[in-house]
Amino acid sequence: MTMKFGRLCSVMYREPKIAAPASNVTFYSQFGGLWTDQLNATDLLQRKISQRSVTMELASQIEFFIQNGYVILKQAVSPAEIDSYLLQFRNATRGGSALLASVPIAGPQDKGIVALEHADINLPLTKVLDTYQHLSSAHPLIFAEKIRTFLREVFEDSIVAFQGLHFEKGSTQAIHQDTAYVVLNEPPGKQTFGSRTTATTSADSAFNRRNIALPTKPVAPVSKILISPTL
Repeated sequence: MTMKFGRLCSVMYREPKIAAPASNVTFYSQFGGLWTDQLNATDLLQRKISQRSVTMELASQIEFFIQNGYVILKQAVSPAEIDSYLLQFRNATRGGSALLASVPIAGPQDKGIVALEHADINLPLTKVLDTYQHLSSAHPLIFAEKIRTFLREVFEDSIVAFQGLHFEKGSTQAIHQDTAYVVLNEPPGKQTFGSRTTATTSADSAFNRRNIALPTKPVAPVSKILISPTL
């Protein structure tokens, strides 16, 4: 399951005035970013460690994220929570659910929206939309404590989950920037994270998903967080 997270002020419907980065702050990208995107991010992290505002485990995760543009949060979601979600999801595919799916079609639009019960979820590029709106079992996966703790520290602000996609076979999409599809009131490269929870008990599958989490910091699109129950 893939989720988009952003600052609360970024996804609320209003027109905030976007302040330019302070002149004494230098980012990797011309678009600015969060404190983890600053050239002195490692120094800022060391300051947080000395102030004991972050645990050593969290500091290690943030340091890896700063250096690589993605991070894997190990055992962030329990297998029992994943099993509960998958059971509720499977029941929804049998009908009677308000869930919708994006399915590949021929033509310039290349995708259509159908009721979940009419979608072939095993077909590549089929995406079930926003399961968290209708499946209560999705909430523990999205808002697991390790996920929320990491995002709160990186954003230094309130966060909100606002877009979700469920893949059975993976998207099979070529490399792309999600900022072309995610519309926010503030530049999405500065305010948005993508997370992927691997609902699998196979270490190999988790490793395969890890390989597609490409470093993203130099151009400041959506950054990646991988959450695996198996590693």
